[in-house]
Amino acid sequence: AVAVDDFKASSSKSIPNMQIYPSVLKVRKIPVLSKYVASFEIANNGKADLIVRAVSVPEGVETDLPDGSSISPSRKRKVNVRADKASFSVEVVVNDPVRPFKELRTSIQ
Repeated sequence: AVAVDDFKASSSKSIPNMQIYPSVLKVRKIPVLSKYVASFEIANNGKADLIVRAVSVPEGVETDLPDGSSISPSRKRKVNVRADKASFSVEVVVNDPVRPFKELRTSIQ
């Protein structure tokens, strides 16, 4: 599927602006669960809703950020990640015309 956003029809100031922090996921092991956990924040510093088009993770990794999620301007959302292994990546695709894609990799804490 292809998503097309027509930002030319609106002011260049009325666009979403994705910011993700941290840029590297700091992974901790939860021995009781035999799982690795991490979290990050996705913020919208723009003037239009930030729409999460897709979140891609490898097998054995899950997030609580569903495809189609919307983040209002000047708002942020914490995203939790659980994984079976310490090394993985999370790919996020959004409707930000400047930064539509972000890949987050892991670092063991």
